Amino acid sequence: MLQEVQSNQTAPRAELQDIPSLLIAVGEQPEHLFGVQFISQFFKDFDRMHFKLMHLLPPSHGVVPGPYGLPVEAGRMDESIYNRHRDLGRHSLQLASGMLRQVGIPDSNISMVSRPQNQTKALDLIQESAANNHHALVLGNRGRSWFESMLDGIPDITREVIDASCGIPLWIAPSIVEKRRDILLCVDGSRHALNMVHHVGETLGSQGTHGVTLLRVLRDRNNNPTPPEVIFEEARKVLEEQNVPSDSIRVRVVTDNDPASGILTVCERGKFAVVAMGRAGYGNSFMRRLLLGSVSRDVMQQLNNACLWLTC
Repeated sequence: MLQEVQSNQTAPRAELQDIPSLLIAVGEQPEHLFGVQFISQFFKDFDRMHFKLMHLLPPSHGVVPGPYGLPVEAGRMDESIYNRHRDLGRHSLQLASGMLRQVGIPDSNISMVSRPQNQTKALDLIQESAANNHHALVLGNRGRSWFESMLDGIPDITREVIDASCGIPLWIAPSIVEKRRDILLCVDGSRHALNMVHHVGETLGSQGTHGVTLLRVLRDRNNNPTPPEVIFEEARKVLEEQNVPSDSIRVRVVTDNDPASGILTVCERGKFAVVAMGRAGYGNSFMRRLLLGSVSRDVMQQLNNACLWLTC
């Protein structure tokens, strides 16, 4: 059932509170439902996941770019144009829900919401996912630019926005959805990487449908404060505690002066469906405060054939 919510309201929380809920952004172009396509191919045990499809309409009042890229009201949008956006969004939502049902997801595990955006699409989706404690926010390939523009376009980004963007893991689906399997889980001993280990474990649980390869990329094998074996053991323990089968967990160490290049090479050669990593490693620079480090940024910009999972 499609719920329409006014711009000054928060979309209702999923009724199924005992299972994880994925918030999937849906645009107006049916051919760009990459997030839904990824979900349809990646998951098999659909009973243990709820899926909320969300379409954001343009503001009913027109906007122009204001300070720091934030929208400023400039006049009421023509009603016929607004209605066209609404109809296109409804059509995409119906197609997206049909795609989910086609792979066996029951109607009770799908909800749809359409409402006008309050700020920007990226900020609205991030705040919606954080406010309703979704398991992850799923963006299509176009969502990559929304997220980047949010971080790059607001030089005085507030602590509230940083916390909201960090509160929920982000999944960026590829524009080319191939039948790939398994998760490439990048670990480096940082808190952000360990949080991703927990997220992967919670997502897979005991499904047993995908293997997990723990990857440590080293610039220099002889200069590492924490041996890879120690990092792998900690990650393996977390995954096994989440009921990920031990025989589905593998480890790999590669050396590359460019860690992002090393990750992308392993992903492509192994035909992984997912690259999972922390949004930043060690350090307290301003960029790391925004929690998108150079490695995760490079991977996000270059990864084309697999879904990228990011968390803080």
